[in-house]
Amino acid sequence: MEILKDDNYSRIVALDRIVIGEMVELYARFNAEKAQFIRLVEYGKNRHFDLSSAQADAFCEAWLAYRADQKAKSEKEAARNAELIAKAYHIAQECPAIKIQDDRTNNGTLMWSVSVPELGFWWADDWFDSPEILLKRVKDARDIWEHARLAE
Repeated sequence: MEILKDDNYSRIVALDRIVIGEMVELYARFNAEKAQFIRLVEYGKNRHFDLSSAQADAFCEAWLAYRADQKAKSEKEAARNAELIAKAYHIAQECPAIKIQDDRTNNGTLMWSVSVPELGFWWADDWFDSPEILLKRVKDARDIWEHARLAE
């Protein structure tokens, strides 16, 4: 965001500039009565959209509430995932025959693989990125290991 003009009566802000075969720019112009969004395209028709100051306030309030809700959901999901991962590793510590391998992909995604090497057991779809699947696989591996011990 770059403020291009700012005086007592109005402000013009450059919001975005992209080039996808053509230049597309997005600006916002504010004054006491309205907020105007302006989309300029190199080829084609330029467009604008106006909001009254009350509508702009409502839009901003709704947008910020949405972003706060999304952040809270993301933090809740991260905490839930951390709990699932901790449970899986706790089970694996209690049952040392279970091996959990983790690795990060090129894009930074954490991946896991679960096996019971002393039984020669692993899943066909070796690597996965879901904490739910991690916990399920560790529980299944514990059950397989316990069943094999009982069969001895």
